[in-house]
Amino acid sequence: MKVKQLETLFCDAGWRPWIFLKATTDDGAVGWAEVTDSHGSPRGLAGVVEDLSPHVVGRDPRAVERIVWDLYRATRQSPGSVIQKAIGGIENALLDLKARELGISVCELFGGPTRDNVAVYWSHCGTTRARAWDVTGTKKLESYEDVTALGREVVARGFTAFKTNIVVPGDDPQVVMPGFHGPGLDRNPSPEL
Repeated sequence: MKVKQLETLFCDAGWRPWIFLKATTDDGAVGWAEVTDSHGSPRGLAGVVEDLSPHVVGRDPRAVERIVWDLYRATRQSPGSVIQKAIGGIENALLDLKARELGISVCELFGGPTRDNVAVYWSHCGTTRARAWDVTGTKKLESYEDVTALGREVVARGFTAFKTNIVVPGDDPQVVMPGFHGPGLDRNPSPEL
């Protein structure tokens, strides 16, 4: 078994691209990893994966640690950032390939699961309704009553928790992300916000 190809695939989430890495072997096996870099350089990340591919293609994907160290050595003058994210994505896709080859879950490669249950929450529910309501075909958050209705929807769908950024509803709902970007934002929102 040898790695035949590494690909990055983009999925438009409405306000950012989700990026997936697909590692395919010469016998058709596929390993997957998510490598989204939405606040940096998503196209740059795909370029780094492409640039690192020659260090991976043609090799046995089960030698994950050897390949990862070779990638570190090949990029040692520019550690971190999108390079580290690309290496991590390649590593995860290779681990997925190895686990599938062995017929086990990836967690078994690391000594087994650390828990039997994981609480599920609705991630970015308010953010999506403020930024990408038209893409998702859902109601825009135009008022605080809409925000309250979304909270009820979260509960009705069986979730016990949700995660969102600060949303200011209106005709043009705003998502406030202190610490990331935007005019006048600092690490902490103002008391008024």
